[in-house]
Amino acid sequence: MTLLKYIHKLKKNNLKIKSSDFFDTLVIHSGKKTKIYLDKAIAKKINLRHIDKSSIGISIDESVSFEDLKNIVSVFCDEDNFDLKDLPASIPDDLIRTSSYLTHKVFNNYQTETELMRYIRRLFNKYSI
Repeated sequence: MTLLKYIHKLKKNNLKIKSSDFFDTLVIHSGKKTKIYLDKAIAKKINLRHIDKSSIGISIDESVSFEDLKNIVSVFCDEDNFDLKDLPASIPDDLIRTSSYLTHKVFNNYQTETELMRYIRRLFNKYSI
């Protein structure tokens, strides 16, 4: 499930999203209900960002599950029934990567950031004047 599908659900419940472009963080214009939403989130043990008196931030990463997203949306929507079939994905089709990436052997030889940084340092030392 993509975040956009949940945004669609929020919009259906008359909540405004401050930006149509997002990756993993979005800001909801919560108006006068900001405190109500934040209190509801705290009761559900959900950490939301209180931006100002009328805005709430939501950030997610790859560890957020379908159930987590449902719980986040339930803070803003009273209904528990989420029919999210056939909704658009969060990345437009023309922006979805179709080519391969990070295919050079360097990205397979060095599995950790530390190993890769050491490799880069060796290259620097080898080619610097």
